[in-house]
Amino acid sequence: MPTPCPNRLKELIRLANLDPESDARKHLQVIARACKAKRQRTLPAAASIQIQTSRTITIHLTDGTVEIPIDELELALDQLDPPSTIDLIRECPRCLEIFWAGRADKEACDRHTSAWSKREWRRKAKEKAVIRAKERAERNKKRAEGPFELTITSATILDAIFESVRSFKGIDDYCWARMSNHYIQTNIRPALNLLVAAGFLNCDEQIEGRWYTATEKLKKWRRELKGKTFWVLFHEIRKQQQS
Repeated sequence: MPTPCPNRLKELIRLANLDPESDARKHLQVIARACKAKRQRTLPAAASIQIQTSRTITIHLTDGTVEIPIDELELALDQLDPPSTIDLIRECPRCLEIFWAGRADKEACDRHTSAWSKREWRRKAKEKAVIRAKERAERNKKRAEGPFELTITSATILDAIFESVRSFKGIDDYCWARMSNHYIQTNIRPALNLLVAAGFLNCDEQIEGRWYTATEKLKKWRRELKGKTFWVLFHEIRKQQQS
């Protein structure tokens, strides 16, 4: 359930947004930005800020009475219960208006919450995609640096390359026709990536998609087979392992 905004603070925020040059706006902006920096951990948890207010004290010399103007910011902040809810004073990243969030996960005002949420979702999705791509690259690098193990999928792909099949779709269709019950579509792309990482295939981006060709390393391996296919080599290796 959202935390309600104290009445004095609600009024102070309203007035601050009406006059962007007012002291109230400047003071609330300092608070909002400092709290945001703390949430984003760009400020230490024990950090503090200082706000200078200007209050003119009037002394009436006729009777010695003193007038001290009320500091609305001080009174408004004094109503916060608990004091940690000061973190709910925020500045909208879209329109820069000061607003009361009401809950910890709200970072934009009511008018811009939906747009901000969509933008944050896209940003986080991109970050996750970058992390996943980096992890895949690291896995492929480790596999490429280790001993290469010829599998039925990689053997079929290499035979497809020497049958002049170059596109991913063509390689996938070739594997489906050749491997029969051993065919698993989700294995094709990882196997291709591993063969590229191991230096056996080149991968070029074409208009139609990815285009794969044999490297000199693979051509040399094929020459050493003296006409034998990689499919046959795989089955010979498996027989040796089973015997």
